[in-house]
Amino acid sequence: MMIRLDASVPLPYDLGGRNREHPDRVPGREEHPRSKRTRRPERHDAEEFTVRPILLIVEDDPALTEVWRTIFAARGWEVRSAATVAEGLALLEPAPDYLILDLQLPDGDGGALLRRIRETGMKTRVAVTTASDDPASLAGLEPEALFRKPVDVVDVWRLGAFSEAG
Repeated sequence: MMIRLDASVPLPYDLGGRNREHPDRVPGREEHPRSKRTRRPERHDAEEFTVRPILLIVEDDPALTEVWRTIFAARGWEVRSAATVAEGLALLEPAPDYLILDLQLPDGDGGALLRRIRETGMKTRVAVTTASDDPASLAGLEPEALFRKPVDVVDVWRLGAFSEAG
């Protein structure tokens, strides 16, 4: 099979690869006139896309949940919340960066969430809130931080350790 070129049909490019009508265009980069494709959006600087840490609060006290939300949202965090163990387990995907966990929840032991995090190897850092003075309630949990209820919000803000702990 032989292909014959008709010299009477003008080619859009000269032999040097330049577009005769638009010399500033690079061959192959422009869209075909009948193409329905659209141009790719321009890239933006990486500074425009910041990663916000994700905090999951599992607490059955709505007032305390709102205090946590206010504190961490003001610092630019994405804050999610749950009031039960079941809701908290459902919010572990995608894994939060941080978890504030009440151990005594209406539908069971909040420690189940912490055990799930440890068993699955999530990198989530956990702070436990508890009204219990019994150290046995924390046996085997090994949270990164512990807040005794009633929580002193001033201590949380002053420490800042939860957000800055490496």
